[in-house]
Amino acid sequence: MKIIKTNWFNDADSPVVLMVDDLDNLWFDLNKNGYLDIGEDWGYWRDLPNSSFTFLKKNLLNKFPEIKVTFFSVVGNPVICEYKCGKVYRGSINQHYKVAEFFNRIHHSPNFEIAYHGLTHGVMKNDKYIPEWLSYNSTEEALKRINEGQKICKKVFGEQLKGGKYPCCASNIYSDESVDKAGFLWWCRSWTKDNKLREDYATLEMKTFGKSDVVDFPSTVNPSVLTRNPIKRMAQFIFKNPYHRLERYFEELLQNKIVISIQEHAGVIKANGIRQTPNIIDDMPVLQHIYSFLREKNVWYATCSEIANYYIAFTTTNVEAVDNSSFELKYTGKIEKPWLTLLIDRAYPAEVISPSGRRYKSVKSLRKDKQNLVNIEVENGYYQIK
Repeated sequence: MKIIKTNWFNDADSPVVLMVDDLDNLWFDLNKNGYLDIGEDWGYWRDLPNSSFTFLKKNLLNKFPEIKVTFFSVVGNPVICEYKCGKVYRGSINQHYKVAEFFNRIHHSPNFEIAYHGLTHGVMKNDKYIPEWLSYNSTEEALKRINEGQKICKKVFGEQLKGGKYPCCASNIYSDESVDKAGFLWWCRSWTKDNKLREDYATLEMKTFGKSDVVDFPSTVNPSVLTRNPIKRMAQFIFKNPYHRLERYFEELLQNKIVISIQEHAGVIKANGIRQTPNIIDDMPVLQHIYSFLREKNVWYATCSEIANYYIAFTTTNVEAVDNSSFELKYTGKIEKPWLTLLIDRAYPAEVISPSGRRYKSVKSLRKDKQNLVNIEVENGYYQIK
């Protein structure tokens, strides 16, 4: 009997996650009119009308309920940039009970999670903005600030956050060690902005770093492919349809079983007057096209933490058939009972019984003849097949 671990849950070609940066307790009232205009909110207005989250939900999430999102949030008082324009409203995610309730509700929703994006995002020194981890002069200093942030998370979410991302993807020689020692399960250290087809996709594959094997989570897709100028956009589609190129890139990611992690920002315009890319408002037509395209593909919608959990299960297990009705599984990973999908060389459905007695039903593989798929929670020991 032959038993194979599948690269991703349910034998998907790739997992898909929407990663939205800077869902923070922050509002840039750029025209100082005291009212929320579309594009000004970064999370301050929660799920009220015209808020960033409401826009995302109305225009994308309600239309594609399968989407899973990891929101990266600054948990303390955010310093995003030089505040030069308009009036700024900001605070920590536990500034007020309504704010804390909003972030907690998102984090514990089945399709969402909150990830760590720093205590402040950055600092101002000599009238210059410095991303948070570039401002730390030692691992100890960074750890101290991470611990401060995780204390806020514990109050708001009832737990510490499992993963995160460097603000501006900026880091120094102390950064990775601080993340490693802080106990994060996964972390985004950089992202690929070009959407370019390539011969070698190894640079986009998941890997680990640090003594505790933190999962190095890739960011692989930049949806900001359309110009905002309507005339130039028309020319884009006439001469070189940007959607076609993006679709070819997705096909390559699927063929190579690479994580499809779509990078976005909750806010549009910063208080320094700069319009940032990507952002969910300018990119909404592209996002809708992407998820329509993916509905026809064999993908697994998951959060960053769910994907990291599966990666750990896949890379730290060894499965060996004992005979035609049993196999042994050895697991050395650091999380308890992660899910793993196995492909069993049998033409008919089977029941798999774990070492603890839990039973799992297999289903016929739709892509591989005379084989069955079964999703199990990983345990060390011998599994029986009935």
